[in-house]
Amino acid sequence: MLGLQGSDKEILSLAGATGFRPSAELEVSMLARLRRDRVQRPDFDGLRNVDVSAERPWPGPVAWVTDASSGYGYEQYGIHAYQALAVVEAGTLVGHCLWYPMRQAGRAVLYELRLEPSLRGRGIGKALLQGGLAAMAEAGFEEAELHTSPQRSPVAYPLYRQCGFQDLVAWVALEKPSMPDPATAA
Repeated sequence: MLGLQGSDKEILSLAGATGFRPSAELEVSMLARLRRDRVQRPDFDGLRNVDVSAERPWPGPVAWVTDASSGYGYEQYGIHAYQALAVVEAGTLVGHCLWYPMRQAGRAVLYELRLEPSLRGRGIGKALLQGGLAAMAEAGFEEAELHTSPQRSPVAYPLYRQCGFQDLVAWVALEKPSMPDPATAA
């Protein structure tokens, strides 16, 4: 996969000549400035708010993890020194706003905003995002960056904009179909 700005016409043409094709989705990098004077932790109606991190992982079940009895069950969460503001219902983690620090001082990556589908439409996702941004500000981060696709995330993308994220750059994702292995193509 290769990502290029739409204005990079010459490179797009060269990539096309070598077999890359644009995917149907636009990719977007977004940035929000965090303000410590707006720190407000959410109150989730009937749900419990918990802080989770690489040092304090969630020990119980996670609604969207079906192949593990407890904990996230994802190796990817152990790669980064992540923090999360999580929402728990009846002992099960049902949503989170997950982030980790970038090498660039003062900036965090919003890695994932996720909420169990049955809880959507009640404002919990927005409160979770705002709470995550507040926690980032409390931790001293000045900016939060994320990468998303408006097509893949039609609900989250406008929510990000409502919560202060602005588009930094949009790019075209290019994919090259797998080439057959010459050794096995005979």
